[in-house]
Amino acid sequence: MNTIGDIRAKMTAILERKKIDYSADMANEIKSILLKNGKRGNKKQDLFGLRFGISGDVSKTENYIKKVILKDIEESNYTLSWAAPDKVKKGESQSGTFNTHKITVINPFKLGKYNTKSGDAVYIIDNLKAKSNIQNKQLTPDGLGLSGGQYNSVSKLIAHVERSLNVYVERENISMPHFEFMMDLLNDIIESTPKKYNSVLEVSGKSFEIPFKTTYEIEDRISSPDIAKIAKDFGEVLGGAYLLCLTGGGEKGLEFPYDSNEPLVDFYIDGQSISMKSGGGAAPSLSNIANMLSKDPLKWEKLMSSEDQKLMLRVVRTFNDYDAAIGMFKVAEMIDAPGWHYFKAAIGEGDLTGDRLDRNKLNNFVLRSFIETPDEAYDLFTTYYEKLGRFPENWENKEKQIEDAISRKYAFGLLSSPLAYHVKDMLNENPDMLEALSEVMHKFNVLQLYIDLKIGKTKKYQKYTLKPFEGGKFKFNATPSVNNPIRNKFSVKMVK
Repeated sequence: MNTIGDIRAKMTAILERKKIDYSADMANEIKSILLKNGKRGNKKQDLFGLRFGISGDVSKTENYIKKVILKDIEESNYTLSWAAPDKVKKGESQSGTFNTHKITVINPFKLGKYNTKSGDAVYIIDNLKAKSNIQNKQLTPDGLGLSGGQYNSVSKLIAHVERSLNVYVERENISMPHFEFMMDLLNDIIESTPKKYNSVLEVSGKSFEIPFKTTYEIEDRISSPDIAKIAKDFGEVLGGAYLLCLTGGGEKGLEFPYDSNEPLVDFYIDGQSISMKSGGGAAPSLSNIANMLSKDPLKWEKLMSSEDQKLMLRVVRTFNDYDAAIGMFKVAEMIDAPGWHYFKAAIGEGDLTGDRLDRNKLNNFVLRSFIETPDEAYDLFTTYYEKLGRFPENWENKEKQIEDAISRKYAFGLLSSPLAYHVKDMLNENPDMLEALSEVMHKFNVLQLYIDLKIGKTKKYQKYTLKPFEGGKFKFNATPSVNNPIRNKFSVKMVK
């Protein structure tokens, strides 16, 4: 029996050869095994690097190779390694897009019809996109360890970011393509954004588009959801680098807050507060406004003199004080929205008040209705949605909706989610209330920087637009979840 020392000695001897023996015969046998097991890849297989779609996940693919390709073969007889995609083909990577897995024989064994030899090696390129395990907020300045950092040069910022991203690559939270993509975005900013202004205020109201110069096909390497995550979270780093390059940063440079939850502020440029938003702009939380109002409530009560202005204060505070669903129901009652009465009629409680709302009772009502009288329940909810002018997605699929309703953890989301859109519309149809909301928002000395990260077949660029809160128009925003109605509170959105 081979000892661990014997195996290491043999492996060392193999690696000391000038050229590891790549076995086309072994590769051909593996190709047959993959085809027999329903795996498909390139029609014309290069036996030097087999290309088959297996999983796109390193651990899952390695497990598949052990359990299917190398079934019943002792792991001491081979080594299994992998390399992330590398567009300049360094080391063991055989692809600039996909993960490469390598089997190297230590002790000879029979694989199908082929008798392997010590030193035989085969590359398998997993022809699916490299997956990531990007967690929420992981790519924000806080997640990258930039909180409290001050940067007077972009090179210092990039060095810090590169170190942090490398740690995520080592932990397999992100793949090498993710790392390269984010670093390419930063480098494009440096190369395409010369200093043009002495102050960030001079940039206000302007837009700049930075082309993505790298020629590789990003969408073949990184999934669309991951690109969206990068725009949302890493966008704060990109936006900071962009304004630092464009203005030089002034005396104070680029600073990230120590407190990652600082209201509305993602970073500072020479002391100026900047709020970073991706795409159309995720909405500022109403809790930020409520916190400001709570610091001097009497002051704001005096400033908001009309009934609609005072109503706006109560609406904001109510959204802040309760979870998304209960806060929305209470505001629906507060503004006497027609949908509030549709809701009470639907559940058969015409005298219900906001103070008597109970999520458990609402949940039980929905579940009991769809379990005991599913057809009647479906018709009842259909009428409710028709009055609101809003239907849950795929509501026309009756059987599926009944089945889903019974299995829902938060069944009352079927009541609250469509109503939330109705309440949002009612709030935004009150011009005096919106004027009062905008007046409050103007008190925040904040500039809003939008990033539009466009990665497609024909268009590849990052675009930045800076706008001041002061003078801007604001409206209420809602993105309710029918599946989890207690999250996604109402927010505020700046009208471009």
